[in-house]
Amino acid sequence: MTEEMTLLLRWTGFVGVILYLAAYFGVQTGRMSPAGWVYPWINIAAASLVLLSMAADWNPASAVMNGVWIAIGLGHVSLRVVQRRRWAAWRPRDRAMALAPEVVAMDPPVEDIAPR
Repeated sequence: MTEEMTLLLRWTGFVGVILYLAAYFGVQTGRMSPAGWVYPWINIAAASLVLLSMAADWNPASAVMNGVWIAIGLGHVSLRVVQRRRWAAWRPRDRAMALAPEVVAMDPPVEDIAPR
């Protein structure tokens, strides 16, 4: 491997670490939700960059840790996709009931409003 390639690979690791820290800072300051879409994708990108940088200096423990971190991130994104599909399948009244049950419970059924 050439010296330039080794240097480039090491810099990808530094970029990955910066992404890890940016995601952590965003969550700690309330600018990013750990349950949202952005946080897991930043962590997946960070772990991928750090894993890629290990082509220059291999570290098995770090490789396993970053591989698991990628798997956790992809699992989180997969669960969010499944939740979104289930949520989209709900009827509007079911969605409203899930969000604010006390308000929906106050609404009389449509049959009670219709004239007799």
